[in-house]
Amino acid sequence: MFAIMLYTVISFSKKSKLFYSNIYRLVSYLDSIENISANYNTFNGALSKDNYIGKEWIEYDKSLIKHKNMDLSYSIFSTCDANYFFDSDIIKSKINVEQFNATPGYFTGLGILGTFVGLTIGLS
Repeated sequence: MFAIMLYTVISFSKKSKLFYSNIYRLVSYLDSIENISANYNTFNGALSKDNYIGKEWIEYDKSLIKHKNMDLSYSIFSTCDANYFFDSDIIKSKINVEQFNATPGYFTGLGILGTFVGLTIGLS
């Protein structure tokens, strides 16, 4: 029981650290792009290939209206809210929050088991 609990906590820590470091790296890269409308293809390529939000970005990109200007930049208009595609469910699915939320139950089960083992030893 304790091994399962420990595995869950370590697994969650690794997955969440990897997720947040990937998002931080992606945001840093996107901040380095000077003009997103002029470099839209670079911007789109970076987000489309991302392991964590790539699928959601591709779906969101389909909902965008892109108009190419004379200076080869884009005017981009959104037809729906980005929150429809990018929400907390992305984080929950990538780092397996449900398993981590079960950790208090593991502690409770371990406590109950310890209580009955202690009572059994004490009464014998």
